[in-house]
Amino acid sequence: MLLADGAIAYPPYEKIMSNYRRNRVPGGTYFFTVNLLERHSQSRLLVNHIDVLREAVRVTKCDTPFHIDAWVVLPEHMHSTA
Repeated sequence: MLLADGAIAYPPYEKIMSNYRRNRVPGGTYFFTVNLLERHSQSRLLVNHIDVLREAVRVTKCDTPFHIDAWVVLPEHMHSTA
């Protein structure tokens, strides 16, 4: 939602994000899906800005090392095993 001054107002994500319980096992593998908040057929945000997404993953892996087994990026959501 846009505010009067043109800034973007984001909803309180802690109220819309799921709080899943995770079984933390050393060497375990997770399969997960990430969806855009406003997912619709015209959205191509992830594929149009794949370079930004790759850089964000690279920086995150430097701070918190992890391994990606597989990663599929679609226009408005992505799947991964890590």
